[in-house]
Amino acid sequence: MSTNAFTDDPLTPSRSIPIETANDVVSTLETCLGPLDLKVYMEAHNNTMLAGLSHPFTLVDSGSDLADLLDLVRNDILVVAGSGYTTTAHQVSRGGLTVVPDFETQQERFWDLVGTNSVMKWGEASGGKRDCEVVQEMYESGRLKSAALLQELGVVEEKKGRLAGAVASLRTYLGNSGQ
Repeated sequence: MSTNAFTDDPLTPSRSIPIETANDVVSTLETCLGPLDLKVYMEAHNNTMLAGLSHPFTLVDSGSDLADLLDLVRNDILVVAGSGYTTTAHQVSRGGLTVVPDFETQQERFWDLVGTNSVMKWGEASGGKRDCEVVQEMYESGRLKSAALLQELGVVEEKKGRLAGAVASLRTYLGNSGQ
C-alpha cells in the first residue's frame, strides 16, 4: 500500500492501494465482520509508503516471493490492487472475500470467474456503501464455495484411491494367475 502524498518518494508505486482507500475498506470490513488480523504484503517497503495506515498491521516480507504468496493465500479476506501476484493469490485462496479495484473493463469479470472467494470492489467496500448483511453474506458465500470445492476434491481423491487399490488388486490377481 502506498500513498501518493509523498511525491519525492522514489518507491511510491501506482500499483498499490491508496492509503485512504485501504483505511476505508478495512474500516468497513471491521465494522461488518469484526476485528481483523491485518497483514500488509509488500516488498521494497519503507515507512513513507505505509504512513497514514490507521489500523494495526503486520508487515510481511520474508524475502521469498513464494513463501509470502503461500502465506497470503491462507488469509480469508484479501484486499488487493490487481497485480499478477494478487490475482494468483485470489485464484488459489482458501475461500472468503476478495476486495478488488473498481475496474471498468473486461478484467472486472475475470475476478468473478476464477477462485472461490466472493468479489467486491473497493468502492463498494468503502464508505459504508454495502450493508453489513451483504458483506457478511458475500464472505460466507466464499467460505462455503471453498468448503464445497474441498469436499468435492476429497471425494475425487478418495475415488482415485479406491481405483488405485482395485487396479493393484487386479494386477496382483493377474500376476498370480499367470496371465
